[in-house]
Amino acid sequence: MHSNQLVEYRQRCSTFCFGSCFTRSNIINLTPVFERFRMSIRFILTLLLLNLLLLAPNALAQNMQTRLLSALENPAAVSAGKYHASDASVTLARDIETKVGPNALALNLTANGPGGKGDFTIQGVYPGHAQSISCWAYLPEGHTLKNVGFQVNDAKGESLISLVDANWLGWKRITVDIDNANFKQTYTQNNHDGKLDLPLKSLHISFFVTKAGPTSVIIDGLEAQYPIDTVVNNAPVAIELTSNTDVPLGQSANATLILTNPNSKSAELQLQVALQSNPHLTDLDLPDGDLGRDHATLASSVTLVDGEQIGTNTLTDANSHTAAGTGYSGQKKWATADQIITLDKTRTITAMKWDSGDANWVAKVNVLASLDGKNFKPVAELQNLDFYKKWGTHAFPIQTPFQARYLKLHYHDNGQKANAIRMPSSLMIYDGMADENTDIPVTGQRIATVEKSVQVPALGYQVLTIPLDKPLVTGSYVLVSRVTDGQRVTLAGQEIFCEPTPLAPKPESQFGLNASRWSLASEHANLGIGWVRFENFKWPMVSPKANTYSFSPGPAPWNLDIDDAMQTYTDAGLSILPMMFLTPQWASDPVDGLKDKMKLTRVPRSPDLYGQFAYQTVARYGSKKIESSKLLTADKVTGKDQIKFFELGNEPDLNPFRGKDLPSWGAWSGTMDQFWEIFKAGAQSVKEADPDALVASPGFAGMTCETVDSMRTYTYADGTHPIDYTDMLSVHFYSGRTPPEIATYDSNNASDLSVAFDEQVRRTCEWRDRNRPGIPIWLTETGYDTGGPIGTNERTQSARLPRVVMISLHNGFDKVIVYREAGSTPTQHAAAGVLRNDMTRRPSWYSYATLIRQLDQATPDQQIKLDGQNTWAYTWNREGKLLLTAWCVTGEGKLGLELGNATVTDAFGMSQQVTSTAELKLTEFPLYISDFKPSSKLNALREQNRQARQDRKARLEKMAQANAYLFDFGKNLESQSINIGKMRAYTKVPADTVYTKDVGYGFEDKPGQKNEFTHWLKDPVEKHGVDTHNTNFRVDVTPGTYAVSFKARGSSSQSITFDTGSDQQEFTVNTNEPINTTIKADKGYLRIVSNGRISYRYLTVIEKQ
Repeated sequence: MHSNQLVEYRQRCSTFCFGSCFTRSNIINLTPVFERFRMSIRFILTLLLLNLLLLAPNALAQNMQTRLLSALENPAAVSAGKYHASDASVTLARDIETKVGPNALALNLTANGPGGKGDFTIQGVYPGHAQSISCWAYLPEGHTLKNVGFQVNDAKGESLISLVDANWLGWKRITVDIDNANFKQTYTQNNHDGKLDLPLKSLHISFFVTKAGPTSVIIDGLEAQYPIDTVVNNAPVAIELTSNTDVPLGQSANATLILTNPNSKSAELQLQVALQSNPHLTDLDLPDGDLGRDHATLASSVTLVDGEQIGTNTLTDANSHTAAGTGYSGQKKWATADQIITLDKTRTITAMKWDSGDANWVAKVNVLASLDGKNFKPVAELQNLDFYKKWGTHAFPIQTPFQARYLKLHYHDNGQKANAIRMPSSLMIYDGMADENTDIPVTGQRIATVEKSVQVPALGYQVLTIPLDKPLVTGSYVLVSRVTDGQRVTLAGQEIFCEPTPLAPKPESQFGLNASRWSLASEHANLGIGWVRFENFKWPMVSPKANTYSFSPGPAPWNLDIDDAMQTYTDAGLSILPMMFLTPQWASDPVDGLKDKMKLTRVPRSPDLYGQFAYQTVARYGSKKIESSKLLTADKVTGKDQIKFFELGNEPDLNPFRGKDLPSWGAWSGTMDQFWEIFKAGAQSVKEADPDALVASPGFAGMTCETVDSMRTYTYADGTHPIDYTDMLSVHFYSGRTPPEIATYDSNNASDLSVAFDEQVRRTCEWRDRNRPGIPIWLTETGYDTGGPIGTNERTQSARLPRVVMISLHNGFDKVIVYREAGSTPTQHAAAGVLRNDMTRRPSWYSYATLIRQLDQATPDQQIKLDGQNTWAYTWNREGKLLLTAWCVTGEGKLGLELGNATVTDAFGMSQQVTSTAELKLTEFPLYISDFKPSSKLNALREQNRQARQDRKARLEKMAQANAYLFDFGKNLESQSINIGKMRAYTKVPADTVYTKDVGYGFEDKPGQKNEFTHWLKDPVEKHGVDTHNTNFRVDVTPGTYAVSFKARGSSSQSITFDTGSDQQEFTVNTNEPINTTIKADKGYLRIVSNGRISYRYLTVIEKQ
């Protein structure tokens, strides 16, 4: 790069400039002698004064180093927090001249009133023994800040704060001298002394406001000064690559680097920057300049307790949110645990680190090494390491390198037992740089390269912004810098994305997001979705007391302006699906034993009250004008015509009351029968307010036929069913850490699907066709966490999200609304955002945007079965042509299908023209292949799938004619069903059910003794049971051959007999597994003969085809 191409070159050194201004004394009428004497004295005094002014600061400068703690270039550098406020966020500052680097950050919030606080944590910054801290702060016109400053956590864990009055406009550098600053406790901490103790462990920018409303402060260039005696000569120059990650279409990217020199001599560096395409979001796995690569990422690990394996790869999955641990006993039963790590080969280990996990439940650790995995020897200097309460990342004290192919971490507390042992979440293993490749890795096409010599001043830093003069097209890129001082090479990488072409939102769109922050409406429109499922249309948020509704603003403590939200979404072109759930306290009665946090989940005192909520909502936002006498709002606004669909409830089936313990979590604490009563009242009120409005079912916590079948089986007093009042079926699905193609488990409701997700989608659509033909099915929640108990990482999220959407749409669902708009917090579902907590875009934002544009107005054609189970492909009809989408479930492969000339678009929107498709590389990221002529092989595969679907339909119709006898023992408050060609309901069999010929089933000789409920069992038909003693159960059947499945609980020696009159089969009861067999019921009955005590759980008798 030529010198005139460098658009910004900034440096700060540890030198200080001081100035003095001397005024001439106004002395007159003196003799020349005295005048000369006075001038001499003045000159001497001036020299003395200059020495006093200059020597001390210069001495200070010589004894201090200025370090850039953060250039504050990326919103990810700061975590937003607030008190007595809402909508705290960190965004790039717009239309302002920055102080350090090309960007500055805006810290934003909306205060609830005076005293509202912004608390913004600087991520990854640990000031340590800093002597002063400073930062540029810009206060815009109209700000409402009272004061602003720094908040820290000190060495003793005390939180302290130092503030200055916010009495300026524009830029000002605010500085705090650690020794002399007026720090005080952030809040009362009686166990601390109010004094600042070094080293400092964290740093926040904090401010307080004077009144309610939105406000912001802009910050840039966070620095600190350190004593010169902490400088280590020959220490490496620190390099941070902090470029803008989102580039507007058609514009060029810039490379921004921060180079910090901790040495007392200037550093001469050679810099190379390269921008490449990155269609498969390749993980660069760049080595640390000193330690080398982390070889734990290529290792496997197991966790053993008492010789039993309790976890795999939690230590080596590069996920700081997964950690193995024992259960909590309360009896101090756990003495030791082990984790064994298998490396890819024998390595000479020079360094190791660990991430703490739950450091409250770990004590001492011994490290052992082995070459063969059998003979482990202690590593002498790594014995009895203290892990207790060591939070964060720590280094093992390795002084002498050692060889190992296998490592064992032995957890103990010198023979003491604990209530639990919790292992670290991640391990890092290094063997140095000797065998590392330090070239810039290749990920795709090279777009731009810049090379330059750079000098970094001693004890200072430099911020470089280098333009990469190449306009970008939509797609994924990677920016890599390579910096060397002739001996040490440092590589740094950063993902860059170029935004997609605009796509206007429209109601016909098949795509949406779960949303609650309407300030993001324009960002959602940029994504290209057509729908938002608004999470905060909760009954308590619009109704403060009986017969009173307020939508603009809503009642305290939420104070939400629902009118503003609906208008903002409407103005952005987005259609709205409101989630109408929860119960205000005034509308329900207290429930003994129900936790206070569950008070908004109580059953309304009357279904009519929920009907009133629905009526008032639809009257305001529906298409019809309602006479003012029927409106319970002060402003009497009606007929805004902003909402078409109204979703009545959210996941009431996830954790309802099931007859024993009251729910301690979830959104509904009543029974499902109680919910269906309020649903009917709500649905009827929706239609009363607006006959053209459409009623959506509650968002079910699942999507199987078994999950939704209570809409068919629950019967109202007038003989109707919930499905009769439903215009759209709303369902949810999460495959968690399992790819959606092979998922047989829903991690949201912790239920087994029995068959893969795509088959379940087809079955649910067939259920709809049988019971409410024509209504659409929307998958209103699905997505992938990037952390937490069911999470993976951002790369996996961006790969699987478009795939689960395609599987849903291709197999019959009408729309998919992804969960959710934003979130990075590593708890279940809170880390599923396509935006992070700081509102920056994740890679999944771009992969979802590409899917939306590729499938806009597309309809399903056929699934294409290519070679192997790892390759998935679908054809779609789009604008009169075929579109082919293809990917691998895991790993890599080839398309293996020749289509000739075609346009290939990768998962992030970059397109290329190809002349052959057979050798196209497939990965976990979908390819979209268009503009081709269908080959004879493709058409044959399409026809093959069409025939397979017809065969499947015929097979299911035959199964639907089979006789089936299904029994759910106990007093289950919910009706259970199973899909056997069509949905069949279980017959409930409480303990007092006695066999008669007319009934055709029941206990013979004597009834069961009591009904049972085992709350920890997952299977809903297994939770309930009937305790029996020396009792038989009989069911009359049509003569034939049947598959029988019987689940019971009893002692391990308990036996039962299946008696059909012509045949007898004896079995031993297995509490963990059902008894499965085939019987010939020639005599027209099955009798289960049991001796002793046994708990019946379920019985299915299904005619074999």
